[in-house]
Amino acid sequence: MFFVWCYVDAGGLPIPRHGDPLVLRLAAALVVVGQILVIATFHQLGRIGVFFCLEAATG
Repeated sequence: MFFVWCYVDAGGLPIPRHGDPLVLRLAAALVVVGQILVIATFHQLGRIGVFFCLEAATG
């Protein structure tokens, strides 16, 4: 979703044209780790647990 937002808002992907390959690999690895953490949170807490504050506030 982040890439879509950047593509639409900034008019292109958030990848530097002359980026250092090491930096690009590190950034990609951090994105993957972040997504794994999000998936693990949903797995552990479930949909209701993740959105509990939203559910409690609305009803």
